[in-house]
Amino acid sequence: MFFSSPDYGELIDSLPQIVWSSPPNDWPDYFNRRWFEYTGLVPEGQRAEDSGQRTEDGTEGSGFRVQGGYPALRAIEGGVPASSIQHPVSSIQYPRHPSSIIHHPAASKPGWYAVVHADDLPGFVAEWETALRAGAPFGLMVRLRRAADGAFRWHLTRGNPMRDAAGRIRRWVGTFSDVGDRVEAEESLKRSAAELARSNAELKEFASAASHDLQEPPRQIASVIQLLLEHPEKLNAETAKWLGVAYSGAKRMQRLMNGLVDYARLGTKLKPFAVIESQVAYELAVNEINSKIKETGALLTHTPMPRVAGDESALARLFKNLLDNALTFRSTEPPRVQILVEKLGKEWRFEIRDNGIGIPPNCFRRLFILFQRFHSPADESRIGLGLAVSKKIVELHHGRIWAEAREGGGTSFFFTLPAVP
Repeated sequence: MFFSSPDYGELIDSLPQIVWSSPPNDWPDYFNRRWFEYTGLVPEGQRAEDSGQRTEDGTEGSGFRVQGGYPALRAIEGGVPASSIQHPVSSIQYPRHPSSIIHHPAASKPGWYAVVHADDLPGFVAEWETALRAGAPFGLMVRLRRAADGAFRWHLTRGNPMRDAAGRIRRWVGTFSDVGDRVEAEESLKRSAAELARSNAELKEFASAASHDLQEPPRQIASVIQLLLEHPEKLNAETAKWLGVAYSGAKRMQRLMNGLVDYARLGTKLKPFAVIESQVAYELAVNEINSKIKETGALLTHTPMPRVAGDESALARLFKNLLDNALTFRSTEPPRVQILVEKLGKEWRFEIRDNGIGIPPNCFRRLFILFQRFHSPADESRIGLGLAVSKKIVELHHGRIWAEAREGGGTSFFFTLPAVP
């Protein structure tokens, strides 16, 4: 008897999957214990309240054989005896409504009709019939009713023919694996992706509005105030003072709107990733801030830089933001900026180390949030966007960014980029 060996039986019954077996041209006539526990079906000759298992010959054993097959292909609603079917065949007649001798205690429909979801049953039957005709492995997803709560959970079923030395199919062996949690996780991921796509679309719409409609009022205000300030003879000192304050506020609002639009559009402006030399991106950044480097007397040094996959202009902007930050928030000493690169596993870690004034300890958590300013530099054009943009660039390149205070003063900014295989 198939799986009648005690050792095999214990092994099969210990599996979390439902295991089944069938003759060459029939429905399954063997299930392990998990099938009956899950479905609540009861083998013929056993009462629903029986806790033991019994084989068709009356002996105790693991798993259950179903007398006459599952379903028994006897002369039921046009079916034919299983013994009359030879493999391979071009036409297999099955009952239009398979009838099993395994009955669910609380269900009026027996067998697969009591277990497989009605929407999945036609495809399941068709797939099994096709496999029997072709003698080929099969697999598909179906929902099976769980007796404990009546819920239908997704299962992946697979079946494989076992052949003898002559290549003839001796039996079919297969499993049902509960993949309900995985399916739910995938559905949740799809919903999250759809929500993210919706949010991104709304953000793009906002960016479009911000780049036109929302920028116009502060632009008009700044223009009118500028015209008034060009004729100081018509203004008293107090009026001119407050108009100057209003003008500065309007210009700052413009910078904030421009920065927000730039941040929102950052992901859509990236070029397709290519293998680039990170040192080239670094040199582009240095060229852009060269005048500030000379003005501050800064000294920049770096270790050899690797090739990485990314957008060269975006990585140049990343270097520029972090280097400019080190030069702006400098101490009384001339800026000394070191760039150290180290390979850690499958990624490169970049460290930009400075000797500046450092960052207040309570500010590290908010460091990469939009419009956060932790110092009050004389340059009011700074709007607290650089580090937020840097974080977004790194994340778009599948990396991480963080900062740490240095012992003795200064700050180290770290970011990682995946190594090129």
